[in-house]
Amino acid sequence: MRKIGYLLLSTSLVLICCASGMAQSGRADTAEARERLRESQRIIENQDNPFGRVEEESKPLKPKPVPRSPLRATVDLQVITVTDGDTLIISNTANQHLRLRIQGIDAPETGQSFGSDAQSYLAKLLTGKTVSIEFDPRGKPDDLGRVIAKVYLDGLDIGLEQIKAGLAWFCKDYKKEQTESDRYTYAESEKEARQAKRGLWKDAAPQSPWDYRQTQ
Repeated sequence: MRKIGYLLLSTSLVLICCASGMAQSGRADTAEARERLRESQRIIENQDNPFGRVEEESKPLKPKPVPRSPLRATVDLQVITVTDGDTLIISNTANQHLRLRIQGIDAPETGQSFGSDAQSYLAKLLTGKTVSIEFDPRGKPDDLGRVIAKVYLDGLDIGLEQIKAGLAWFCKDYKKEQTESDRYTYAESEKEARQAKRGLWKDAAPQSPWDYRQTQ
């Protein structure tokens, strides 16, 4: 009987301790919740707020100008001739001849080193071929009256090919008209051609066509 009584007493003590612990835990949780509420209130009232005063009503923001998204139209046209490393004469749908400047590149001028190489390489690729012209119908011709467009031959980006061959620079004057992907690809391809010393990059310090034009 003594053993049974002792066992019952022990069990009762265990249950009482557990209940006490749960009560203390509950009180701790409640205290923590109150502290979080007070902390939130301090932040709202600008106490200990690392981000500055919290306004009850945020001020209206001025709308930012939305950049013009590239509008692209594509047409297949024939290349009549290539005049230099970035300029073509094409025949339009009305059988009129137009001058086209390849977007995103600037090739050496005819009087520069590698100027004839750039023209010859492009002529072998394109003369007499039908190419896909991708352009912005809202775009304006350049100072020489040339239409500015991307040129594809069987899906190949011709401007990019000129850069990869070391026969043109990535022309940053056109970067606003390019997609972010094109800007990155053109810049990286120029860097790679320079490191591999292809084409004009065989020279230690090749003169850029824009600097050359300043001297003419």
